[in-house]
Amino acid sequence: MSDVLVRASIREKEYEFEGALGSNLLGAALANKVPVDRICRVGLCGACQIRVLVGQGNLSAPTDEELLLLDRTPIEEGVRLACQAKIQGELHFAHSKPT
Repeated sequence: MSDVLVRASIREKEYEFEGALGSNLLGAALANKVPVDRICRVGLCGACQIRVLVGQGNLSAPTDEELLLLDRTPIEEGVRLACQAKIQGELHFAHSKPT
């Protein structure tokens, strides 16, 4: 697997880390000490909602868990669950409060 640049804007701080292609976004962020909120880590709680600012197409397609928890419109606006999304290219995301 090769690595790509991932940027995060969380609580008014900026983070940059290398994420392996195909890896879980939440796992990669936590391994690099990026403070993404989480509770269940399996797509049930919605605490790990992020908004993709750049590179929305560089995450895997939404999972069934995401489609059940999130509305279609937020997904189209870049809102995803970090625990469900897999890195497929460079991206920049910010924390998004659950609705």
